[in-house]
Amino acid sequence: MTPHLLDGEVSLKDSRERADRIDALLWLVVPVLLLFTIPIGFVSNDGLGHSLSFASGGWRLNPNHLLFEPLGAWWQNAWAGSGREPVDALKLLSALSGALAAALFRWGVAPRVAETRWAANHATAWLALSSAFLRLWVSDETHMIQMPFVVAVAWLALIYLERPTFGRILALGVAVGLAALTYISNLLLGVALGVVLSVWHLRRREPRLAMRNAVALGLGTALAAGPVFLLAWPGAPGFLAWLIRYGGGHQSPRVELAYGLVRSWRGLEESVLRALYGTASALVDLTPLAAAVRDRQAPSPEAVFGALAFLAAAATLLYGLSIALAEPSRPSNRGALLLTISWLAAILGFGIFWNNSDDQFYFQMAPVFGVLAARMTGRRSRAALVFLTLSLAGLLWNLIDVGSHRVLYPRQERMALLEREVRGACLVVYPGFDEPELLLRMSRTAASVEQLAITQLSIQYPADEGMRTLRSRIEGCRQTGGRVVLLDLFDLPPQRNPWKFLQRLGYDHAGIALALEGLPMDRSSRRVGPFTVRTVPGGF
Repeated sequence: MTPHLLDGEVSLKDSRERADRIDALLWLVVPVLLLFTIPIGFVSNDGLGHSLSFASGGWRLNPNHLLFEPLGAWWQNAWAGSGREPVDALKLLSALSGALAAALFRWGVAPRVAETRWAANHATAWLALSSAFLRLWVSDETHMIQMPFVVAVAWLALIYLERPTFGRILALGVAVGLAALTYISNLLLGVALGVVLSVWHLRRREPRLAMRNAVALGLGTALAAGPVFLLAWPGAPGFLAWLIRYGGGHQSPRVELAYGLVRSWRGLEESVLRALYGTASALVDLTPLAAAVRDRQAPSPEAVFGALAFLAAAATLLYGLSIALAEPSRPSNRGALLLTISWLAAILGFGIFWNNSDDQFYFQMAPVFGVLAARMTGRRSRAALVFLTLSLAGLLWNLIDVGSHRVLYPRQERMALLEREVRGACLVVYPGFDEPELLLRMSRTAASVEQLAITQLSIQYPADEGMRTLRSRIEGCRQTGGRVVLLDLFDLPPQRNPWKFLQRLGYDHAGIALALEGLPMDRSSRRVGPFTVRTVPGGF
């Protein structure tokens, strides 16, 4: 090859690397400026609970996400006096973490699985704008802090595929260890990658390399995560119990029982369905459609559009997967398949075991959505143009969906509705883990009204004792002449949370109706905005 051709290749490579750096910087800076500027109305119950514990200093180290609490508390305290609500300050940490993850993906992962600059940015858009990632990107639940480390794991895995060396596999193990400090289930990513890479080496007839690098991966993970876990151990209720029990062993045993760990074949079918649903909703939110099916109602227009957007997005990524499978020996396809197989095994496996479909357990699929979207653009054909149109439709729907329900959520207006209802009451009762509890806990006006959540009773007492406590609290309030307000207590479907959680602990609508029998309560509920209200007047 002549020198001027070599110079041309070097120049082209430098140009691509410069474009990658510029785009990565834009993916970092633009979202941060946007999300730090616009007000985001949505607040989650877990986010508010974390914020209150950070403010009081009552948080504890939790091995499920060891760095979550100290980092969140430090960040919230750093923004004290800024004029922002503490939960709104926590959203800024999510915004920064999500932007950093997107930038790292665009810089390190996308160029290795996409063939053009446009395809690399399209892939990054599917990481950043997949539904669960986008929802947690604007959330006060700071689960997003793990994603820069998860993306780093993907990046280092692709680098290792390019040239397998001991140093690179050790670095991959370190990244897995750091990811595990932010979320313990990320250890499963390391296990899955270790298995898939070992199989790859064995197929290449490299058994010694497979064994050596599996050990190096585990060593890097232990070096990064082990010392931190050991330093956090003192004061914990036994290291093993602290490590494997829900909440680090600080939660009530009744709460642990309510979370459906799969310990037998019984219930496995339900767990598999939940894991598949959680993974699907990480791509495009299917909650409205699932709610319509659960409640046996006709799907709303929102549910229909969401289902269509999911079908469009799923078709796009399956097309990308088919391209990768057609030529698995190509480096870009090989890398996409490595990440897809490893991520699906780890995340679906944990989801089935944990028996939960919550966003926080599935939004880590975002890098896989990105790499499959990158491979979708690997061919220039009429079919590729059709799938590109479907892809853009899915991305647009996610922006509309999250923007309308999370960013533009009318927090103050709904809080004002509830404040008007409970003003002057002696006690307000609600299911808990829900919107009324969230808004009333945030309201300074409602702070003087005594509040009782059925979920709190369920955590503390068996059902019979909890129902007696509920009746006693209401009667004690009425004896002072006070009015009792019941919010969303009778009208939510039993298969909707928090009732699904409560039923696992023996609490249900029938038990509450029996406990309140004989009280002069409204016979039917009246609707106040999205809430339903009944009252029990004061007096004997």
